[in-house]
Amino acid sequence: MTADDNFCTPSTVGHGWVDVSQEDLLQSQLFQAWHKDVDAEKKRQKHNRDVIGEANLPKLHKYKGVVISPLHETPIVPDSVLVFGNGENITHIIHALTYEGENYPTSSFEGFGETCMKGGLLPFITGVPQIVIPGMGDRTFSGVYDYEIAIGMPGPLVFTAVQNLLQTGGRLNLGNPVKTLLAMGITESITPGFKYIRDKIDESEKNK
Repeated sequence: MTADDNFCTPSTVGHGWVDVSQEDLLQSQLFQAWHKDVDAEKKRQKHNRDVIGEANLPKLHKYKGVVISPLHETPIVPDSVLVFGNGENITHIIHALTYEGENYPTSSFEGFGETCMKGGLLPFITGVPQIVIPGMGDRTFSGVYDYEIAIGMPGPLVFTAVQNLLQTGGRLNLGNPVKTLLAMGITESITPGFKYIRDKIDESEKNK
């Protein structure tokens, strides 16, 4: 997909595929009226530039489009991977990515353009996974369900996610779908970690 294929012209500009001034991009968004006034829109665009990082902005102009394919059919390891799911699904993926103490997602949220920005662009440019709350375009045009969120990650991290999926907590992992516990009469003994720290708390209290 290039600028010629993309009807979402603000994302075409935001990705740096065409040479259009920030002033023109600002004016286009004022017509959209997603934000209160020109000052609010300027703050939003500055925020987005800060999220990308000033040092990363020149990288945007090296590209003129994007190649997209279903993950199970991709002929290459993609630069970014976007996975949709409900909250439980995405939580398991976050656990898998961070199981080794690395790859923590970092995100700020605005509800506009999050799939293209944080699902594809930011993981590619920054190398950091991003949590995505699909925006109005996603809901309107892409058939995203009302319960869905997503995570965008650098492509190679898919292998980490697959390797570590459902490993967190060992036998205590609640699986997918999550098997909800009815919390009646339970004590700290429900998990070894809870019990251990409970014993330490009791020991500390006795020594006061």
